[in-house]
Amino acid sequence: MEPQHKVLLISGHRLDMTQAIRFLMHQLGCDDWYVACHHEHLYVVHLAQEGRKRYAICFEGLPPCEKGVYHGSVLCSIAAVPLGLEVDLPQEQLAELRTGLMELSRACHLA
Repeated sequence: MEPQHKVLLISGHRLDMTQAIRFLMHQLGCDDWYVACHHEHLYVVHLAQEGRKRYAICFEGLPPCEKGVYHGSVLCSIAAVPLGLEVDLPQEQLAELRTGLMELSRACHLA
């Protein structure tokens, strides 16, 4: 098995964390998520399907963030790491994810 690699999905654009999670869950075929850990403005969220962890999504928020409060948090960077038996995301899917996150970013600026 090849090692999984962390891939930057978006950086330097403001996004709403809750919207980004919902979008990534849908696009990556996951049905559940939870905050695996957080420290100040850094969050790691695990996306799962039927109880099996599939991806770790690394979010960097814009300080200050309340302790563990992610609803309404604004992000400036998102990266993904496949977990378990998941393989690296194909380039086509990465392009779709980046495009979708950019659209969410535009919506965040209009709100």
